[in-house]
Amino acid sequence: MKIDSLIDSIAYFSVKSIAAILRVLPWSVALFVGRFGGAVAWCLHKRRAVGYANLKAAFGAEKSGKELRRILFGMYTNFGAGLAETLCIPKLKKEIVLQSNPVINEQRVFQCLDREKGVIFLTGHFGNWEILAQTSQFRGYRTAVLVRSQKWPRLNSLLDHYRGLHDIHVYSRGVMMRNMIRALKDNSCIGIVGDQSGGKEGVYCRFFGRLTSVAEGSVDIGLRTGCAVLPVFIHRESGIKHKVFVYPELQLDPNKDHDQQKQAQIQIFMSNLEEQIRQYPSHWLWAHKRWKFCRTKSILILTDGKAGHQVQSEALAEKIRAVLMESDGRNEVKVQAAEAHFKNSLARRVFQCLYPLMSPWLQGRLHWLKPFLTEESYQQISPVYADIVISCGSTLPGINLAIAKESMGKSLVLMKPPFPYSLKWFNLLVVPSHDAAPELRNIFRTHLTPNLVTPERLQKMANTISSELQLNAAESITGIIVGGNTAKFQFNERQWKSIVRALDAQAHQHNTQLLITTSRRTHPVIEQQTKETFKAHPKCKLLVIANEHNPPNVIYGMLGLANHLIVTEDSISMISEAISSGKAVTVLRVSDTPASSKHAKFIEQLALQGVIRVVDGHDLSGLLSPQNPLKTTQLAEQEEQALKKRLAKAFV
Repeated sequence: MKIDSLIDSIAYFSVKSIAAILRVLPWSVALFVGRFGGAVAWCLHKRRAVGYANLKAAFGAEKSGKELRRILFGMYTNFGAGLAETLCIPKLKKEIVLQSNPVINEQRVFQCLDREKGVIFLTGHFGNWEILAQTSQFRGYRTAVLVRSQKWPRLNSLLDHYRGLHDIHVYSRGVMMRNMIRALKDNSCIGIVGDQSGGKEGVYCRFFGRLTSVAEGSVDIGLRTGCAVLPVFIHRESGIKHKVFVYPELQLDPNKDHDQQKQAQIQIFMSNLEEQIRQYPSHWLWAHKRWKFCRTKSILILTDGKAGHQVQSEALAEKIRAVLMESDGRNEVKVQAAEAHFKNSLARRVFQCLYPLMSPWLQGRLHWLKPFLTEESYQQISPVYADIVISCGSTLPGINLAIAKESMGKSLVLMKPPFPYSLKWFNLLVVPSHDAAPELRNIFRTHLTPNLVTPERLQKMANTISSELQLNAAESITGIIVGGNTAKFQFNERQWKSIVRALDAQAHQHNTQLLITTSRRTHPVIEQQTKETFKAHPKCKLLVIANEHNPPNVIYGMLGLANHLIVTEDSISMISEAISSGKAVTVLRVSDTPASSKHAKFIEQLALQGVIRVVDGHDLSGLLSPQNPLKTTQLAEQEEQALKKRLAKAFV
């Protein structure tokens, strides 16, 4: 308390001394000093990043980072000039104000005052709203202002003293509300800044395209008292010359539904304010968390062109959307994707080395990425505002962080990012349990890679493809998912031929229907061996050769229809999708050496838990034997619930 009192006293005497100096200076010099102070604040203020992020949310697709920074700098200098002007209120002269501050559509004020129920001048943190009250008083309107008390009592009383000069009444929120209602009954004009957030329970209106909370107090007072509510805004023309705009009165009827009217009329006010801001963007106070309570959430998926990585990112985006909608069904979640490709491997390596040096200065300077990215990639990502940025793959963590910093959004990456990116720089990392990573609060470990498998999607696609297949309801169905070669993994062609013969024989032996699909990575020899045996096979009800014809989402139909799934060992994503379906899963070894140590560890962990059965290509007896899917189902459900809980903690 003593420290707070000391700070309050220092601030009080400092502001009072500065005000005394400013009042002896000519107006032009006083405003110059104010602008200079604003420029200094622009360099030092911690909320500058918030201001830029708000500008990005409002104008990201319309203006470049350079333009947004120029607007933000203008906001600080305008605010500094406005503060200097406010401290000089004691030397304001009526004749100067009347001459310098014309009021556009002033007849609307006269018409409202003629009803003798008082008027609320509803404005925003736009222009010098303190001078708006002085202009009203000097034009002959009995004026009062409703203010929010500041943290420091002595400084607050000094500011209220300046506001109250020239016979303006100053009312604080709360205890003095009765006096304000009485003033309205006396046909006074009350100035209220009404663009603040209304918190979680405020009225949600569209503001720069986003649903955001707005305080309802002014419109609520209008409905209860019958006073007029006029949107009024002021902006600086030059020097001490201002222009005041009076918009049409908000249409309030105490006899109609209050909640509907509040939403509709506050929306009109916010649209009026947005119109003014678009004309004079540097006149609004951007550096506050205006969209803290916002129901519009933007998710950006960064992709590197690899289908598996994109699917994992899309899966996480879907889960985040579900979590956000569960937290508040009125949320609207927008998901967009952008490809980020480096010009070449050298550009990627140079960017990785330079990122730690660039990072502190990147907000507002995404053009620094232009030398490294392809032109198409840069054009896609530079205008994007994102609350959450998702990426998968070793080339994208730096781009993810840069875009998240630009919008003050949150970053989510799948897989452990490479050097030099610190794990602590990300809001959340979803890391496979077979990856070596330290135990950190922002790391979520998962056995399965995120995927798009959901009961609803499987059922929908199963219904779609089953209508085209001649399935026997009395026989079981096995789905066979065949991968392909990678840089470090090669199918054993002779071994695959043995597997095909075993599947042929056991399908008849067990009366099992087969649904088979290859992938785009499948080698032509493997494709040919598969086609020769199963193209006209009586037990094969579906054969998809992906490189010839790959119907969209057919894999989900197979996962939905099958009782048992056989997946080749080469793809962690394919195995994860199979397990997520909740069906019995067999992983088929098709090579003498594993794809990598990570693949081997992944399969070994799942086999030890009894989640999958691993069949070696050299021992194929019982390949189509039915399995118990209980542990598979349990793991899939546990992973789903744990991931949703972690996403809710990070992003809700």
